[in-house]
Amino acid sequence: MRSSFIPTGSVRPLSMRPMDFEEFLWARGAGQESIDSLRENFAQRKPLSQSSHEFFFKAFKEYLLCGGLPEAVKAFLEEGDVYKTRDIQSSIYESYKGDMSRYDQEHSLKTRRIYDSLLSYAQNKVKRLRAKQIEGDVRASLVKYEDEIDYLVNDYDSLSILPIEVKSGRTGYEYRALPKFVDPKGNYRLGQGMVLQNANRLDFADNILTAPIYMAMFI
Repeated sequence: MRSSFIPTGSVRPLSMRPMDFEEFLWARGAGQESIDSLRENFAQRKPLSQSSHEFFFKAFKEYLLCGGLPEAVKAFLEEGDVYKTRDIQSSIYESYKGDMSRYDQEHSLKTRRIYDSLLSYAQNKVKRLRAKQIEGDVRASLVKYEDEIDYLVNDYDSLSILPIEVKSGRTGYEYRALPKFVDPKGNYRLGQGMVLQNANRLDFADNILTAPIYMAMFI
């Protein structure tokens, strides 16, 4: 890792992250009372009114479009210009790749290959990072890229495991893998699983919580 000299006491480090959905709702003009009401519904496993559901669902789709990046959010909310929002996202994307040059040459190239491949993996039906596709080495394993992946993915906190399944359709709640994770007699025996979906459905049964996708903000 390359380093530069920073005089002691002259710089105040800050940890900056993209806006979460609640912060996006604030920027969009949603009142704290409505957000608190949403949080209460989630805690009580109580579905929203249909009008409230449609409001938060639309806002969540806009949030996904902006990506939580403050400059992109500002452009979208002030001008409603999707193309400008995309241009800002592309500029920030390139800045991220430039930031990776702080690594030595070997790590920088590997990290950028992993970063560039993330979008294509997200678009695949099987969303799995494959080590052999990073550098074309069929014998490679993800252990080889542990440092680069740690650089890109850092949860900052010690989080408990919560298996989540996301459903894109409006109807149907078929899932096979999730019950195996929460089965008290199974191999994993996790306490709870979660299904995020588009409908105004909020209930808890067989150790699986089913909720609208925008309620991911409360996980």
